[in-house]
Amino acid sequence: MMLSLQHCRKLVSPECDVSDEELAAVREELYCVASLAIDMWQKGVKSSPKPVRTNKTRNGFGKALRLLADDTRAEIEERAAIAEYDGNLARDEAERAAIAMTLEG
Repeated sequence: MMLSLQHCRKLVSPECDVSDEELAAVREELYCVASLAIDMWQKGVKSSPKPVRTNKTRNGFGKALRLLADDTRAEIEERAAIAEYDGNLARDEAERAAIAMTLEG
């Protein structure tokens, strides 16, 4: 079951002025990322050497976070930090896992 656009609008910042089509596209991409993270977790994939983070990768995550309300953004960033440190995940993997946990919760 996918989050409704109405629920997604509650998660994004009030200043976020995106169309329903744009919000639906972001929602779909976040579900894809969450699915990947869950699959990796279920398969027990551990991060081997941490991947090199490109500005493009980091900027994509940052752009997605800017669409969210401050409290949701802070929750995802905190979960990502915990997953990276305590879970010994690469930062990119930790960010994907944090998004997945937030979407599920």
